[in-house]
Amino acid sequence: MTEAERDSALLEAAKEHCLINEFAAAGELAHLRVCMSATPLEGARARAWYSYFRARENDLEACRREATLAVDVLQSEPPSEELALALGVVAWVELVEGHFTEAIVRGDEAVAVARSAGTPHVDVYAATTAGTARSVLHDPTGRVQVEEAARVGVANGLGEFAARALNNLGILESLAGLGANPPGDSSTITCSG
Repeated sequence: MTEAERDSALLEAAKEHCLINEFAAAGELAHLRVCMSATPLEGARARAWYSYFRARENDLEACRREATLAVDVLQSEPPSEELALALGVVAWVELVEGHFTEAIVRGDEAVAVARSAGTPHVDVYAATTAGTARSVLHDPTGRVQVEEAARVGVANGLGEFAARALNNLGILESLAGLGANPPGDSSTITCSG
């Protein structure tokens, strides 16, 4: 097996573990790939996935750090799935921490990169985050954005990404029905990584 084949196999194994919700194992494989990377670019690509797996484990400090390191390298490269994913992770952390404007800015940036790179799963992930942040700020376009993310996710069979959009949409609907959803209170909307 060549080094490139090994690297590809490690990342594929990490993604596969993620798809079956074994985030700890996926994170370990992605971290191994970060450590074995021969170039900063290879490391940044692996680091983007590592940041996502850390986010799925709700390790805010680690996922922000890893995503930021990935963005620092990848932002000077052409649009890629990994850059979009790292930006999406940063947006999600901003949402969870209650920095809604920043979540919107980073989420929209991630959506643009994802669309340019042709990665609908990351588009759905980032659009769900940005739309949820908009909804928290009482912007009606937020709900529309989350609805569209859910439609795209379901139509394309995007599994957990579609499920997250549907989950957040359901939470936003529940909050609207209760007259809740005050600005600055993200505790009830961020249960879905």
